[in-house]
This record gives sequence, structure tokens and C-alpha cells, in this order.
Amino acid sequence: MNQFRYRLLRFFQGRYGTDQLNRGMFALAIVFALLAYFPKLGFLIFPETLLFILILLRMFSKNISKRYAENQKYLALTSPIRSFFRDILYNLRNKKAFHERNKGYKIFSCPRCGQRIRIPKGRGKVEIHCQKCSQTFIRRT
Repeated sequence: MNQFRYRLLRFFQGRYGTDQLNRGMFALAIVFALLAYFPKLGFLIFPETLLFILILLRMFSKNISKRYAENQKYLALTSPIRSFFRDILYNLRNKKAFHERNKGYKIFSCPRCGQRIRIPKGRGKVEIHCQKCSQTFIRRT
């Protein structure tokens, strides 16, 4: 058993592994797989299979610099889409802050620890003291 484990570890050493591009292709392959169950969309099995093969080839590749460059291109192309959904998720998670921004308060984040601090609007320049990390910073409300 130990010999098999050792050989397996040696095989995976120096391989690229998975990244955001692989995860995106995997999600697309899953969508194709689900759609292929519909009678008129059975032809999607072929691109789904190709995607899975491509994912495996990228994972086991030893050409790390080329895979990294591919991933960077993918991230650059999908950056606007990802930031759009990230903003939506951020607003959903921080729904209270999202609604309070129109209720006479402004929400600031501490530059040191990220703690959110609620300050009344219309006070001009104020010195804000973070109670979590004792950082003091100045912002305009």
C-alpha cells in the first residue's frame, strides 16, 4: 500500500492541478450534462465529454507556465462578469448596510481590520475610531 501511495505521489509531483479555468469548464460541462438529458439536446454529450477530457489534460499537464497563462487570459476575460456577480452577492450578504446607506448613514470599512463602521451622513470630515483594532482614520461623510 505504501509503495502505491508513493508512486501516486511521485506521479502528481510537478503537475499543474486545478485552477479557475478548470472550475469554469467543469461547471459548463455539468450544465451540458444536465441539458443532454432532454431528448432534443442529446448532442451535448459530445462537448461535455471533450470538456472533461480537456480538464483532465490541463490538470495533469507539466507545462505549468502555459497553463498559468491560459488561466490569466480566462480571468481577464471573465473579470467584468465575476465582479458583477461578486457585487450582487456582497449586496445580498450586506443587505442591512445596503438599505441603511439611504437612511442617513454611511458605512466605512476600517483600513486595518476591515470592520464596518456606520457614521451619520452630512457631518463633513470626521475622525473615525475603530473599536475593534483601535485604528483612527479620517473620512468625509
